[in-house]
Amino acid sequence: MWDWRRASPPGETGSTNRRRPTRLAVEQLESVLLLSVAPQELSYEDWRQQRFTVDDFGTTPGSVFAPVIDATSTGAGVQNQQARSIIGATSVNQDYGYTGNGYAVAVLDTGVDYNHPALAGNYVGGWDFVDNDADPMDLHGHGTHVAGTIASTNATYPGIAPDANIIALRVLDQDGSGTFDDVELALQWVASHQQQYNIVAVNMSLGAGNYSSNPYSFLEDELTTLKGQGVFIAAASGNSFFSYNSQQGLGYPAISGNAVAVGAVWDGTFGQVTWASGAVDYSTAPDRITSFTQRSSQLDILAPGAFITSTYLNSGFATLAGTSMASPVAAGAAVLVHQALDSAGLGSLANQNYILQLMQNTGVTLTDGDDENDNVVNTGLSFKRLNVLAAVQSFAFSSQSPPETVGLYSGGAFFLQESHAAGPADISFGYGPPQAGWKAVVGDWDGDGTATIGLYNANSGTFFLRNSNSAGPANVSFTFGPAGNNWVPISGDWDGDGDATLGLYNTATGTFYLRNSNSTGAADLTFRFGGIDANLLPVAGDWDGSGSVTIGLYSRTTGGFWLRNSNSFGAADVSFVYGPGGAAWQPIAGDWNGDGVDSVGLYNTTGSRFYLRNSQTAGSADYLFYFGPANSGWTPVVGAWGAGGSSASVGGNAEAAGLGSRGISQSLALLGVETSPRATANSAAVDSLIGGASVDPEAKRIVSYILQDLLETADQQSDWDELSERFSLLSDLLDLAHSSPDEVGTENALIDRALEQVLDHWPWSDAFEA
Repeated sequence: MWDWRRASPPGETGSTNRRRPTRLAVEQLESVLLLSVAPQELSYEDWRQQRFTVDDFGTTPGSVFAPVIDATSTGAGVQNQQARSIIGATSVNQDYGYTGNGYAVAVLDTGVDYNHPALAGNYVGGWDFVDNDADPMDLHGHGTHVAGTIASTNATYPGIAPDANIIALRVLDQDGSGTFDDVELALQWVASHQQQYNIVAVNMSLGAGNYSSNPYSFLEDELTTLKGQGVFIAAASGNSFFSYNSQQGLGYPAISGNAVAVGAVWDGTFGQVTWASGAVDYSTAPDRITSFTQRSSQLDILAPGAFITSTYLNSGFATLAGTSMASPVAAGAAVLVHQALDSAGLGSLANQNYILQLMQNTGVTLTDGDDENDNVVNTGLSFKRLNVLAAVQSFAFSSQSPPETVGLYSGGAFFLQESHAAGPADISFGYGPPQAGWKAVVGDWDGDGTATIGLYNANSGTFFLRNSNSAGPANVSFTFGPAGNNWVPISGDWDGDGDATLGLYNTATGTFYLRNSNSTGAADLTFRFGGIDANLLPVAGDWDGSGSVTIGLYSRTTGGFWLRNSNSFGAADVSFVYGPGGAAWQPIAGDWNGDGVDSVGLYNTTGSRFYLRNSQTAGSADYLFYFGPANSGWTPVVGAWGAGGSSASVGGNAEAAGLGSRGISQSLALLGVETSPRATANSAAVDSLIGGASVDPEAKRIVSYILQDLLETADQQSDWDELSERFSLLSDLLDLAHSSPDEVGTENALIDRALEQVLDHWPWSDAFEA
């Protein structure tokens, strides 16, 4: 049990005779150390109760403490906006609608000026652990600046999460100094009030020392508890790199493995800047690591921290710099990612490990010393600089326009997905005959904003279009072009009028025939593009965001794409290679992230896997997932099926964002899938999934456990939501196994095989109904 005798939370009565610990000194702003004895020379109890100050992660050039600065006169007042722009926070707020509304951040600092006009609306309470009362008013300014960096509502200097709630926990006094005893009590307070206030992040822009490993344990119980509650704990790495003679290390608690250590980068160009510690940045530029930032291989993330204009005392604003300023940028970003995960139905993944992995895997790589111009010894280490927009885009869709997702067609049946994820089809229905010679088409035939399906009969040259994604008769049917297997149907809004119409590509002549109405008649546009090659397949998309769809070609021989921004003869406007090429690859195109510009993708018929890319360039897939069985008879389709809004796209990104740091067996355990002996699922169902007795019995045992888990989940869920989420996560584990073969041992290989068998048969096998 925690001892609340020393401090009581709001609404409770505490002792008025509170024991005062011996005062201790930690790092003073930016890089001024106020320790008379080296931390390593203190006993555990002495160190706990020593007094430390705000680590001048919040300072101005040439000063020790941070005075209020007239932001406009320094020319740095725009830096709040530049910092937001660099990490993409403005787009996350405006285009995605994630602002932190309904989520809270606990600020452990000098208190908060809760009467400040830009903070009053978001302040929901707190506690003063310095004076042991319920009034955490800031008498220093540092905590108010930190709070505003997170959640200021000021239009000129908005916070990263401007609608997040702020909880002020005063652990530093008017001189900016405090004790770890008070920090410990504050962390305990957060843990006991986490659910009440929905606290999803803690910021600690404070610290002491310079360590290559964690030398202390006195906050670890509290940090472990908070981490287990899903709270993101941001801690400034420290500003004393120069003072420690460029020795690699981090302050405490940033060095703790239970906290996220945040260093500072420049967000603008300010010429030469000299710091009170003696550190000098001879020249400055965005994304250069600040000279004062303490760093080592344990540094988790970089964020803009020089300069940041934010709220200050007396309803004012100040422009400060330091890792104290970078840490709340990361804390605010964590709130946005947490909110986005909840919105995407992935709230179970919203924890510190997962969010940090998202930040690191989507961040911008910066190398210490490649362009820094300072008087410290650069380490040559590479770090990731926070890009919250990229983190959110890795699994969520923008509200700018409905994203397009994929589906499959085969033998008179459509299976459509409303997210970039493995799992059962969201929409499935029969349409058309099961005979060969029928080819699927998709388009917004009636201009209502929803893509619907259609069929083209190559044997008669007839199109059959339907205005809803459901079984039923065609709403429109007409003949266009001659019959023949060398004709490939394509669709698009060729004239930008909002309605999709049909076209044909002749593989024998390399000629496109496009029609601006869905009716019988001659082509409105006829032109050649590309060579004559049976391995060239047509694609169509709005490549430049103009609102009109134009054509392109994909080569199965080379894996090359050639895209043209007008429907006419001429050279490609964009060309690149994506994928390996080969007969098993089918090209697709769509607006995968809702940004209004189409890009390409590939479907592999052998592996039943989609590879979607968000840019018209060579590179790796942004969305990677399995859908459907491995069968060359399936054809991919693409459309905005009407889902809109925010959807999950776990796929390969979930693997990259956290599952990859654990083994498959551990990940299965975290998902609640047992791999120890227990009662197995229906044996006939298992045999159906894995192909009978000839399969390795160990693989059969594992797949039976997975199947049993899925069946038990299904029994408890009438809407199958939990089952779909479990299945998507299991699919991610298979992605992990394929992408990290060197990390997959014997047991994991068996699980991989078992998962693959499940995926190959879901949802088209009746085994799951056994």
